[in-house]
Amino acid sequence: MTVMNLVEPATVHGGVRADVFDEPARWRAAVAAAVGLSGLELCQALCAGPAFPSALTTALHAIPTRVDGLIIDVGAGTGATAEHVRQVTGARLVTVEPSPGAVDACHRLFPEVSAVLGRADALPIAPGVADAVLLNGVTSLIAELAPVLAEARRVLVPGGVLAITDLVLDVGDVLIAGPNVFRSITRLTRELVAAGFEPIEIGLGSTDPRLDWASPREALDALVAEAFGDDDAYAAFRIDQAHLAGLMRRGMLLGGCIAARSSHRSPR
Repeated sequence: MTVMNLVEPATVHGGVRADVFDEPARWRAAVAAAVGLSGLELCQALCAGPAFPSALTTALHAIPTRVDGLIIDVGAGTGATAEHVRQVTGARLVTVEPSPGAVDACHRLFPEVSAVLGRADALPIAPGVADAVLLNGVTSLIAELAPVLAEARRVLVPGGVLAITDLVLDVGDVLIAGPNVFRSITRLTRELVAAGFEPIEIGLGSTDPRLDWASPREALDALVAEAFGDDDAYAAFRIDQAHLAGLMRRGMLLGGCIAARSSHRSPR
């Protein structure tokens, strides 16, 4: 196993560790609401950037959908991706997110999505109820995936699908970089198999977002910078984003997705 470590103080500003996810997410939601974004444009402005929506679209091909189907979006932030998936699939969407601010934003912005507070390794969801579980941009923020994959398997119906979309490592096995743990698609596959899943679809591609999705996001970013650019948390957020962009410029990361079906065999 190859493990690379590029630890940089990406989340430290002025000697204080700032939350580079929660505060910026709340700012973006507040600004999007203030300027009256709605519908697809609201989803585009708030959804994750790299490899979006291409990786998600590929993963969704493997997700079984029905009118009364249930998809759980874990680590969903403000719920923009969940709302997009709801519109595309027609399924019911429940988001599980550890940040109270993001959960509140989802309630306000996307009332058709049910947002609940919870952790990826302790989902507040009954066993065997979900047709699919989505981890969008989540695996690269988790050091130990086994508990998260076990929880996903627990809440899925027999044969349900786990869809992972994230930045993945191009060369090597694991890269620890600041707050991120980037895995190769091969490593993700091994961890899924060990957790009792059978991979059914894998995709790799550019980290560039599609232009029609990138433009609304960039416009919102400019408004957020104007409103919150003097905040310490914003400075930490920008450092973290620059760190991530540097890894992508160096060709170390790809946009990746993997969909896997919950198998009947026991995890290893």
